[in-house]
Amino acid sequence: MPDQFDLEALVRETRPAPDPRWTGRMDRRVAEGFLKPPRRHRWESLRGGILAAGAAASVIAVLVLIIGVALRSGGGDDVSSSSGGSSTAARKAVPPGRPTSDSAGSAGAVAPQERDVIRSVSLTLSTTRADVEGVSDQVIRVADTLGGYVQNSSITARQSADITLRIPSAKLQQALAQLSRLAHVRSRTQEAQDVTDQRSALEARVRDARAYRDSLRNRLARATSDREASSLRGRLARAERTLRARERDVAQLARETSYATLDVRVRGDRSSGAAPAPAGRWTTGDALHDAGRVLEVIAGVALIALAIAAPLALLAAAAALVGRILTRRRRERALELA
Repeated sequence: MPDQFDLEALVRETRPAPDPRWTGRMDRRVAEGFLKPPRRHRWESLRGGILAAGAAASVIAVLVLIIGVALRSGGGDDVSSSSGGSSTAARKAVPPGRPTSDSAGSAGAVAPQERDVIRSVSLTLSTTRADVEGVSDQVIRVADTLGGYVQNSSITARQSADITLRIPSAKLQQALAQLSRLAHVRSRTQEAQDVTDQRSALEARVRDARAYRDSLRNRLARATSDREASSLRGRLARAERTLRARERDVAQLARETSYATLDVRVRGDRSSGAAPAPAGRWTTGDALHDAGRVLEVIAGVALIALAIAAPLALLAAAAALVGRILTRRRRERALELA
């Protein structure tokens, strides 16, 4: 059995020899007294900071891009048009010279003049003879629900019905959608007449008549003789009647543009086996439509969640990468300092 000195000699002979470069570097560190780390470590720390700053800048750029795209896409307005090429809702005209609320709030801004349109629609519904009266009652109920009224109606039991409705122009498309579900739509025609210029001309005539009446009143107040006063009173009475007539013309045109005319013809010319589902009943088509809407909403929510999660995932990946780099640098530095 070898003694202690033989074991010590054996260990010394088999000990691993350090790398001469590492030994020289450690000797220099000892001579310097470990006052400051080598320049290479400071450069590596600086490089790690640059990488972290670059990753953060990239994530911020992605976030700004996503927010900008979302804001641009959300600024659009949906505009629906009818067969006449104008908007579905009837709009009130802006009298010449009268600023709107938007133009009054901004200096020098001129708001575009809204158009006045007279709308008329003819709708033919086809159903069975037994359902003619029921469909006619539902047509009238639609008008009452939407704030309209029945202008005239003619119903022949178990044969046909002709009903003329006056519906608020802003709810015309809603009325057509509800009426189309009552029975099979055989035909539908729409007409739109732009009367913006006509209304502007009528309002100009009203202003002229009012100015003429006011001038007659001023002249009557300054009349110097009974004969002149009597003549002016007669002319003033005629001017008042003219002004009232022109104001009635403007009001009549406003009523025509505020309400659309809807002629509904119900015909009992379908066989009993082809009758549509009663109004208000939830059909398979309604179920498919509702399912499509639900899927559309789910897809929108998923897209928004992805837009939020993607930048966060990039930020987390960049942070993890920077953390791994810094950890590795610290380990290397600790080994070199040991």
